[in-house]
Amino acid sequence: MNNYNNFVSSILNIKNEDKKQKIIKIVQQEKKKLLEKVESVEGFCKYLAAQIEYNLKQIDPSIIVYYLDLKEIIGKIDHVALVVEYYYNGQNRLLLIDPTFYQFTEQQNKRLIELKAWPSSKMAQSLVSELLNTGVIDLDEEVFNDYLNSFLQERTFFSLNDYLNQNNYKLY
Repeated sequence: MNNYNNFVSSILNIKNEDKKQKIIKIVQQEKKKLLEKVESVEGFCKYLAAQIEYNLKQIDPSIIVYYLDLKEIIGKIDHVALVVEYYYNGQNRLLLIDPTFYQFTEQQNKRLIELKAWPSSKMAQSLVSELLNTGVIDLDEEVFNDYLNSFLQERTFFSLNDYLNQNNYKLY
């Protein structure tokens, strides 16, 4: 992120609070609201992403939200997650939000389509557990690669900074 964006973010975040718990609360509320209407969140990734983004912007316009469209990035998988960026303690913090990740865990009477292995079996189990419990994980280069590569057969390097820079039009 360039110096101008850091400056703007710091001005907008003068209170200097860690917003992670607020973000988790919104993710869980939106997932709960959806589950009151449907049996499963499976297939509702784009809907939930839009609802979460809207609510995040309502509570704090300084939060930056990026759509992580797996179809655009790795192809074949029609799935969307969110990357959220906010300023805290002089640093930009990043979170990955995927409240529908459960659909990528092995379940009885469910088979894989377009994937060779369950993504949950290819990721660090601590990340899987956190995604399943909260829908949110702290994001850095390693986690970004772990998440995206869980959907691929062969490991590939993905640059988190390149992704953020290519998608920074979301800032305006």
